[in-house]
Formats: sequence, structure tokens, C-alpha cells
Amino acid sequence: MKRKYAFLAAILSGVLLLIILLPAAAAEDLSVGRYLIDIPADKKLTVRAAPSSSSETIDYLLANETVEIVQTVNGWAMARQNGKFGWFDARYAQLQQAYDCAVLLADISSANATSVNFSQLKAAGVGGVILRLGVSINGGQVIAADSNFASYYEKAREADLYVGVYFASSAVTADAIEKEANWVREQLGTQVFNLSLPVFYRPTTAEQKALSSAQNTLLVSAFCRDIESAGFTAGIYLPADWTSKNMDFSALSSYVRWIADTGDYCNFTHSFDIWQYTSSDSMDGVSGSVGLSYLFTDIVKEPSEPISTEPSSSTEVPSETDPIPEESTTELLPDLPSHRQGDFVTVREPGCSTWGEERAYCLDCGALLHIRLLPPVGHKDSRWEVLREASTEEGGILVRHCDVCGEICKAQRTQPLGSTHTHVLTDWSYIDAVKESLLRPLSREEGMTGDGGSQEQIFACTVDREKVMTCADCGEIVAVYADTPAAHVPEDQPVITDADCETDGHSRLFCQDCGAVIEDIITPAYGHYVGEWEIIREATLEAAGERQGVCLRCGKTVTEEIPKLEGVRGDVNGDGKVTSADARLILRFSVQLDKPASDAVRLLADVDENGSVNTADARKALRIAVGLDAE
Repeated sequence: MKRKYAFLAAILSGVLLLIILLPAAAAEDLSVGRYLIDIPADKKLTVRAAPSSSSETIDYLLANETVEIVQTVNGWAMARQNGKFGWFDARYAQLQQAYDCAVLLADISSANATSVNFSQLKAAGVGGVILRLGVSINGGQVIAADSNFASYYEKAREADLYVGVYFASSAVTADAIEKEANWVREQLGTQVFNLSLPVFYRPTTAEQKALSSAQNTLLVSAFCRDIESAGFTAGIYLPADWTSKNMDFSALSSYVRWIADTGDYCNFTHSFDIWQYTSSDSMDGVSGSVGLSYLFTDIVKEPSEPISTEPSSSTEVPSETDPIPEESTTELLPDLPSHRQGDFVTVREPGCSTWGEERAYCLDCGALLHIRLLPPVGHKDSRWEVLREASTEEGGILVRHCDVCGEICKAQRTQPLGSTHTHVLTDWSYIDAVKESLLRPLSREEGMTGDGGSQEQIFACTVDREKVMTCADCGEIVAVYADTPAAHVPEDQPVITDADCETDGHSRLFCQDCGAVIEDIITPAYGHYVGEWEIIREATLEAAGERQGVCLRCGKTVTEEIPKLEGVRGDVNGDGKVTSADARLILRFSVQLDKPASDAVRLLADVDENGSVNTADARKALRIAVGLDAE
């Protein structure tokens, strides 16, 4: 037993201590690509700040880790590890996937970079830039251009950099994506923009990710087709956590893929062309920050036309990430949300004498948009049946039943046998259906009851009507017919109620007789638009949090729940389990060699739940990893 614990203690010490593996003699330069670290399981590979054994040690690589190698010099390979690039002995890298090239790209918007010296970017090793052309908000209802795009484009071309553009989309409907694509084509058509890199579609909202794979695929392919029809190369920007549940990548294989993943290597499970390894980095010559990416495939097109120097008519643009300034928000927010109405669906079939109802819903979000009534279809009567035979004393009764509902819908009197009187029939006239029916109940014993004294013409649209035919000479009711309710009489103007953040709006058409809603056109509530949230209570693994903000539409203070965090305590690298790699990272957090990427990661690193991250957490994580403790 003592030997067993001594062995486990040795494992614990081996993971927590820093083991330096000195690089050996120089190996041949490696091609750009993805590599596996091929070293013994009990060793670590030193990562240095420069390609020299005398350079500062900045990190370590473990056996079977994967890295993206972007450059090799004299047997030293440069790859990203724990958020920064470092150098290690290239002999310990085993090729997994080769890339065509490695061009450093910077993506730039006026929201993050207020001024840029493109010549300095070029001198720092940047080979190309992807500039934000514009951005949309509120599901694509509002579109604005990046205020610095035109000047950035000209200066980037003057610095001899490759240039591409991206559009930050918020569209969730086909109409909105078409509007965005048309806007992009118009903007690129105002000047002779010659792009070496693609025009990228870049989704920015959680609503877009929440769409089905089929919906996203249709939207993206529609945008890209429109861009290609204008003569540009189309591309898609996506976070690495988008999967086949979010988009059908096989259907979009012809478009360039730009994948954002701030980890040590690109975790995207499909093929890709560009890897954005940081979305915010500082560089010489940039006031603010830029995103940095590596282009790994040969997709660069050489521009052939001169650059136009016409001034741009672009206006200042809101950031796709920063809250919109309050003074401009009220002008940009749309009055109504955009919905696409589908076909009407019957929710209640009309009966012989009852009203039906049909509804129409939004094709995109399913919201109810339209209600209208369907008129009764009327009775379908069968052949005459004798209900009472005529005699010498009294006449007989003939009836007809409805083939649909079975009720008696027609009744007619016949003259007594031997009668010489001939009825002179009048036109049909309606009687008050609210009074006792002449058709129901109607029995053999009771026969036909009632008289013509209560006849009056009404148009009741909510109850069955009965019309009668009388004899002009004797006044007797000769025939009765069950008719449908009268048609509604619409008022002259609909009653309109505007939608707001919480309440649906309506355009309602009422019946002036009975007051029923004949037709209801619904504008779903906007939902609150909060520019900046204040965290009231952070979410934890055990409990949900809470945030609060002011709606920029209505000024109301809105409170929302923040879902409790997902994850396993001790799993700080996000692979779903607690391993020795997690223990190593927690140890680095505890001695401040690294910082947790987020508060959520910090909470996961606090394995013993005492409110701080220290070596005890690393030790407990390792005990979980080797099975000594339960998760």
C-alpha cells in the first residue's frame, strides 16, 4: 500500500514541478501546419521567447498536445501556446496536417482602432488586413457603414497590404439578409474597390446562433451568392464552437472559412482557411486594438484596377459589440420588428351556422401575426321527409335534415286533405332568432307552432337565423328555413394600438353590430433593447445570476436572470473532464504565471470552493484526475 501511495505521490510531484527539456541540435525547417508534440509522457518540452536555447523560458508543452506551427528557423518552431507565440525544438513535432502558407492578417474596425499606421503594421510582419465595411443591428433593420473604411482601405493599399472586408450581420430572416447583401454590394460599388481577400459574412448575435442549421445555411448561402454575383470572393467568419447543429458546412464548402478560436490551436472540426487566434491585441502603429489571424491557404487575388480616391459617403457606425450611444439610439431603432407572414392556418373550421377562425404566423420566429374569422358554410339539406301526414282536419308537415349536422333545416306545411284554399306565398322574411325557434324543437306531437305576428327583419351575426314564408291571404306560416348568421358589418376604421417593448400592437376591425373582432393584425412586442448591462449578481455553478439595464426604447429598468454556469469544477481547459492538464493550469493560476480567461474559469479553478485559487486547488484537481478523489 505504501508503494502505491509513493507512486501516486511521484505522479503528483511530476505534474506540479516544472521540468525543463533542453532542445537538441537544430532540425530541418518544417512546413506550416498542425503538429502533434511527440515526447515521452513524463517529460515536458520547453517553449522559449526566441529561437535560442539561451532565450527566456515562457511555457511548456506536454506529450500529445496539438499546436499550429507558423514558422521555423534553424530547427526551432514557432507556435501558439497559452495565448502567446513561443519557440520550441522542431524535432519533437509530428505533422498532422500541412497548410499552404502562413500570412499574418489583422482585422480592423473603427470601433476598436481609432487610427492605424499601416506601414508600421507591414513592418511588424502583417501581410494583409480585413477591414470592417459595415454593421447591422436589430435583426438587420438598421445598417451603417464603418466611418473609417474608405480611408483605411486606401492607406492599406498604399502600404502594399492584401485587403479584404467583413460585414457584421445581425440578420435572422431572408428579407434582412437580402437587404444586408444588397447594401454591401452598393457600398463596394460606389468606388473601384479591388480586394485581394474575400468579403466575409460575420454573424454577431446569439439569435443567429440559435437558428436551425437549415435556416443558417440558407441565410449564409444567400448572402455569399449575392456577393459572388458582384464579382467578389465570398467568405464566412465563425466562432470555432459553431458545429453542424448550427450550419451545414458541407453545403458551404465552396466559401472561404475564417474561424475564431482564442485557444492554443484552432479547435474547429472542419476544414478552414484562416484562424483568428486573438480578437483584441495591441500592435505598434495602432491606437486601440486589432484582431490577429493566420491565413493558411493560398486564396489571395492580386488586384488589377486602380484605387478610386473619391470621398466616401459613409456615416459613423455603431460597434457590433459596444453599446450604442444613447443619443443616437432613438434615431436608429426601428418602429416595428420585421416579420415574414406565412400562409393562413385554419384553427377552427366554420360550421353550418358557426364562425370559424384562421391564423397566420411568422415564418422565422413563429409569432402570431394575423387572426381572421371564417363565415359559416350553411346547411346542406337532404330530400323531403314526411314528419306528419295531412288529414282532413289539419295539414301535414314536411322536413329536411342537414346532411352535415343532422339538424332540421327546412320545414313546410301542407294543406288539409280536401282543402280548397290555395296559399299565396310571400317572399322570405327573417324572424328574431333569439325568440323560440320554429324549427327546434319540432316534434310529431307539437307540429308547427307560432304565427306570423312576431315577424320582423333583423341581421343577427352571432346567432342562427330563421326565415319564414307566409301566405299573403291567410297569414299562415307555410315554410321555415334555418339560415346562417348574418354577416358582420365592419366599422369604418380599424382600431389601432401601437406595440411597445412588452405589449403586442393590434390593428383590429370590429363588427359595428355585435362588437366581435372580425380581423386582428398583430405586431408582436419589440422586446427590451438594453445597451449596457450591469451585473447585480454573478452566476455560479450552483445558482443563477442577475443583471440589470435600462431599455433604450422605453427607459424602463429591466432585470434578467443569468443562467447558472455550465461545467465541472476543476475542468479549466473545457474538455469536459478533470485531468492532469487542468491541475497544471490551476497551478499556473495560483503562482500567477497565467490568469484565468474569465470569471467562469476562475470559479472552476477554485476546486475546494474557498474563494481563492491556490496550490491546494491544483493538488485536489490532480487527485480527482488520478481517481483518488471524486469530482
